[in-house]
Amino acid sequence: MKKKTEAIISFLQARFPDAKCALNFANPYQCLCAVMLSAQTTDASVNKVTPALFSSFPDPKSLANARLEEIETIIRSIGLYHNKAKNLIEMAKAIESQYGGEVPSSKEDLVRLPGVGIKTANVVGA
Repeated sequence: MKKKTEAIISFLQARFPDAKCALNFANPYQCLCAVMLSAQTTDASVNKVTPALFSSFPDPKSLANARLEEIETIIRSIGLYHNKAKNLIEMAKAIESQYGGEVPSSKEDLVRLPGVGIKTANVVGA
């Protein structure tokens, strides 16, 4: 199975050498937030709200202490903003309390975070 996976990855890299993620982010925290926000909306609409989100809440600690209404105001233009805002805050609280403020890298730990499912963990995790 591992050899087959490696062959597929090599094939895709050869065919699409310039492929990159459409979401804009600078670190694992921003990546996790952006992917969580991308559910049932476009990457372009996520990229419109994340600069303000990351400027106001540059790390999990600041996001964990945010008021729900603050996050909702920033991400209101994307779908399901109420639940996404709630999940972002709860995810940040869990990162602070369980992982010392660092986004976990394993898929197993990522799916333990509120609002993070296997699809998000597959994108963000190692």
